[in-house]
Amino acid sequence: MGLIEIADFTAQGWKDPAIGAERSRWCCERLEHGDILVLPQFPVISEQDRGFLTGVRQAGSSLIKNISYEPANGRLRGYARSATDAPMLERVLRGYSELTHALIAQLLSPYAAALQIDFTSFRPLEEQGRPLRGRSRNDLIHVDAFPTRPARGRRILRFFTNAHPTKPRVWNTSQTFDDLAASMALVAGLAWASRRFLGSSVGALRALIAALLGFVAALLLGLFVAFEVSRQLFRWEPEAKVPRNAKLWVLAALVPFLVFGAWESTTGNRLNRIQQNFQTLSRRAMSVPAPPER
Repeated sequence: MGLIEIADFTAQGWKDPAIGAERSRWCCERLEHGDILVLPQFPVISEQDRGFLTGVRQAGSSLIKNISYEPANGRLRGYARSATDAPMLERVLRGYSELTHALIAQLLSPYAAALQIDFTSFRPLEEQGRPLRGRSRNDLIHVDAFPTRPARGRRILRFFTNAHPTKPRVWNTSQTFDDLAASMALVAGLAWASRRFLGSSVGALRALIAALLGFVAALLLGLFVAFEVSRQLFRWEPEAKVPRNAKLWVLAALVPFLVFGAWESTTGNRLNRIQQNFQTLSRRAMSVPAPPER
């Protein structure tokens, strides 16, 4: 993952329209590989609007992370109502939303037909040092996920503009998502997905131990559930001997787990599909094409 400067795109579009389509496809490919595109020659905020935004204050509630504008209905949220010119703020954020949408339609023309405009956010508070919970902080490495607004298979494309008059925007980047997933797979119980650990004998042994621990935990959980079901069903006292029919019910409760485990071990369809999908993502992440001639 890296920063790629796109110097041949300005407010008027591509400097050489003849290769605009080719450059747009290449920019989309770089985004697909996890890179960040930087546009040094595209001022999307006028100095007048920038001066206005520096005076806008956010609401004091700890539940508010930023000021947001919803293009679908023009609704503003999160600003200090007593100290903000709301119509002016709505005009600035609406203009920014429309301008960036038009920009992306040119810069990333292969995406243009399927773009869906979402919220425009303005963050007047410095991210570093904000008293927020770890899961709410934007200055830490994180993967965006919104449980209240699930993506439902769609992908998030974000356009950032630094509105601060003097301080630069500092990007804190990490590895690509598939590299992070691979390095954290063992901890998450997906040892087969970790190239780092499966690539060595020590890693393979750790992966095997992790898998066996998972199987043992699942078996113990099944035993506990079956035991509790039989105990509640026959209501026998803990100090009394376990009735024979209760033992039979325990065995009967384990049969589905054993059958499913044997079937999965024999066929392995689900595991094979997951491994194939992971290998496909890995090949895509490792194939980095050269930029087209300008």
